[in-house]
Amino acid sequence: MVAADGWALDPGARDAIFVNAGATLPNPLWLERLASGGCLEVPLTISGPGGTASGMMLKAVKADGGYSARFLSPVSIFSMTSGRSDQEDAALRQAFAGGKWAALRSVRLDPRGRDETCWLHGDRACLSAQEPENGG
Repeated sequence: MVAADGWALDPGARDAIFVNAGATLPNPLWLERLASGGCLEVPLTISGPGGTASGMMLKAVKADGGYSARFLSPVSIFSMTSGRSDQEDAALRQAFAGGKWAALRSVRLDPRGRDETCWLHGDRACLSAQEPENGG
C-alpha cells in the first residue's frame, strides 16, 4: 500500500488506471504510463459547494497514434485536492455549458496550441474532436 498524493505519484506501467476523485483535466503522466491498449477512466468535474463536484467520466485508451477518448456518463463525486486549477475549472465549466461533449474523440498531449478541434484546451492536455493519429 502507498499513502501519497495520487496526482503526483508515478504509477509505473499500467494496463488500466481508474481515478475516484474529480480532476479538471487528465494527468499526462497517467496517460503516458498506460500500456498500448491501456485505459484511463477519470471524472472531469467542475467545482460545486462544499467540495462536491459534477461533470462527466472520461475514458481514454492508448494506441500507437495517441489517445482515443469519449465521455461515458455524468458523474458527481468529491474533488481532488491537487490536479485542479481555477483556470481549468472555469474552462471546463464553459466547455460543458457549450455542449458538444459527444464530439470528443481524443486527448492530445502534444505542444500544439488551441485550434478549431479543441473542445477544451489546457496547459497540460487538450480534449479534442480530432481523431487520434493512425485512428488510435
